[in-house]
Amino acid sequence: MKRVLLVSELEDDQKDYLSEHYDLLSAGAAIGEGDELSEGALTDLMASHQPHILIVNSSPTTAKVLDASANLEMVICARGTPNNVDVEHCRQKGLLLCNTPSRNANAVAEFTIGLMFTTTRQIPQSMEAIKNRTVVLEGDPEEEGGKDVIWIQKDLPFIPYERYCSMELASATLGLVGLGFIGGLVAEKAKALGMDVLVYDPYQDKEALARKGYELVEFQELTANADVISLHAKETAETRHIIDAKAFAAMKPSAYLINTARGSLVDYAALMDALKSGRIAGAAVDVFPYEPLRTNDPIIDTPNLTMTPHIAGASRNVVKHHSRMVMQSIRDFENGETPKFMVR
Repeated sequence: MKRVLLVSELEDDQKDYLSEHYDLLSAGAAIGEGDELSEGALTDLMASHQPHILIVNSSPTTAKVLDASANLEMVICARGTPNNVDVEHCRQKGLLLCNTPSRNANAVAEFTIGLMFTTTRQIPQSMEAIKNRTVVLEGDPEEEGGKDVIWIQKDLPFIPYERYCSMELASATLGLVGLGFIGGLVAEKAKALGMDVLVYDPYQDKEALARKGYELVEFQELTANADVISLHAKETAETRHIIDAKAFAAMKPSAYLINTARGSLVDYAALMDALKSGRIAGAAVDVFPYEPLRTNDPIIDTPNLTMTPHIAGASRNVVKHHSRMVMQSIRDFENGETPKFMVR
């Protein structure tokens, strides 16, 4: 019976299958270190148990780890990008390497749409106005008041109904920079909301996008015409700071920027300037040039900026998604087929 070393979370059904068909060692159960091990701990387990299949999540899977088992045939990394695995060493050893691409894609897409609503409707700002007692009055909550007429209350410093009056996403124009798997899901959800969708992506076909109801445009046209710009491009030399001072200058003053992709896509100094000067209406970012942020980072106090700490992909469903893909790879391997999710 072949041995499997499991150093990742998996759904119970998948673990039960592995227990029935393989000699399964679950590292978390064995040594109580959860689903991430140090290089040394993982190397020791590999050497002790000589597994044929290694399933990891974020543990460092170096050449040292890979060389520790003479039986090793297959490595499965339960992540979208196997950047903790020595991919080249896997190739040199002739190991099958699989991953779980787009396991959190829908989570990120939903979060992106959520940020569009949150930012364009100024939900954080209006909530803070209540929590900071800006749009509340002194007195007994039980006493008779204006009830459903806060927008005509003259004793407030401003009328919330006017201050936070904003656009609806339906009929607004969304500009997507990058239309990979996540960008595609965002486009579908935006279309369902009634948004027009512009796409800048040099690798997409104009006619194919048109059949989906999207318009492929040049970058300058997108920045000039989009009401909301959402970033979904990969991190490359070409995409670094693709949103810079020049791009902000081209945007509508009423436009919003959303970044749930990579911090390097945006010149954050230019973003802060654009928000402080009112060059654009607002922005929402889940990623930063470095993480976590430092306490004295000026971006924290930038106006009209909604910030979240890289949580767009944090979904309880992710384990379910990657478990399904892990088992697909194992079953393909069992059947002598090229695994669907093999890293090439």
